[in-house]
Amino acid sequence: MTKQTLHVSLADRSYPIHIGAGLLSELKLITEHLAGKHVAIISPAFSADCLETLEELVHENREIFITAGGEQYHYIPALNASPAGVNMLAE
Repeated sequence: MTKQTLHVSLADRSYPIHIGAGLLSELKLITEHLAGKHVAIISPAFSADCLETLEELVHENREIFITAGGEQYHYIPALNASPAGVNMLAE
């Protein structure tokens, strides 16, 4: 998949949305839009993560973010990570 960028125009809150594989390893795409040193990441496969996704999002990208000066990196787990999430998906 080639990388694409969509631009969202909301007056003073305009921002780009980058789409494509491997974008989290391009830290400049993220850090130039952060006002602080805290980030929360949600997987695009939010209903169910695979081990590869978890390795990249939870471990590798946390290390990249912290090395670049970030302070708090939070991964928001997929819905299948808790019994309540699984029950909601089942309904």
